[in-house]
Amino acid sequence: MTLICGVNLCDRIYLVADTRLTRTDNKTGILYFDDNLAKIEGLSKNIAVAAAGDAKLAAFLITRLYQNTIMQKGIRFCRERIAETLKSLIDEYLKSNSYTHATLIFAGLDNNDKKSIDTKLLMDSCRKYQEKRNMPMNMKDIIFKAFQNRKQNGDIGRFIKLNVSDSLVFAVKIIMPSDLKIVDAEWGYAFPHLSDSKWLIV
Repeated sequence: MTLICGVNLCDRIYLVADTRLTRTDNKTGILYFDDNLAKIEGLSKNIAVAAAGDAKLAAFLITRLYQNTIMQKGIRFCRERIAETLKSLIDEYLKSNSYTHATLIFAGLDNNDKKSIDTKLLMDSCRKYQEKRNMPMNMKDIIFKAFQNRKQNGDIGRFIKLNVSDSLVFAVKIIMPSDLKIVDAEWGYAFPHLSDSKWLIV
């Protein structure tokens, strides 16, 4: 079993994975472990991916994605085109391999835009956190400064822009022969591989 997780915070992103590879000897049925496998790979300067599931399929997809131009244009561009790109690669994989499964979590930046925060989500999250823990909550400096700038500029819109590059974390669950389930984790959320739900991180 593999544990991979992506977290999308206001001023950074995290992508984590274990390093265990499990394989079964087809002749003897004996289970073997290798604890030295890198399950996170850089696909470009601003995009990385963590993989779980069938190692052969994951390696095939990562190798092909590394060579694909969608990885050079930012995480939002990648997200828009990932479904069609992966479906094409899966068709290629199935020409010489049998059905299997994998989950990929992509995390990355888009330097052409700034991070946008939904102030309603932020305030609702802070309120829930304070109600559950009955304690004050500190706001990150980068968010506080964005609120200050908004107030000075007289901007009363729902979204505020932070002075950092936009980011996104999303997961793709590959269900062969051709079904893909894609879940986005915008700001404030983590996406754990073994769950269909997202965790709110404030």
